[in-house]
Amino acid sequence: MTIYRTAYIVQNTGHNFQELRKVCDNTVFLTDGLEYENEVLDRIVSRLKNFDPTKDIIVPVGNVTANMLTGLVISFLLHRVSSFTIAMFQNKEYHLRVIQTFGMKETIDEILEDES
Repeated sequence: MTIYRTAYIVQNTGHNFQELRKVCDNTVFLTDGLEYENEVLDRIVSRLKNFDPTKDIIVPVGNVTANMLTGLVISFLLHRVSSFTIAMFQNKEYHLRVIQTFGMKETIDEILEDES
């Protein structure tokens, strides 16, 4: 039973991602971990060009910098939608979690204001 079109996996870590095939038709690795540091952002942007938050999921695994840059790119791509889905591996299976972006700016502003 497929729920999503594509799982965009941040980095090919060598793990077995077959479990994702239960919920996605395709998998795409955004990075392979062998890119030069000046190539990572370009590679992520080019591989996310068909990302649709209503049909695809993000799998945040691998290098912290690649995950951070993916989050940055996703934030620019999401300016018209209110949520996206990530898959987190726990207890030998993927758990899908919808991240709501609606109201996030206000929440962050409140936290920063409270800390000052």
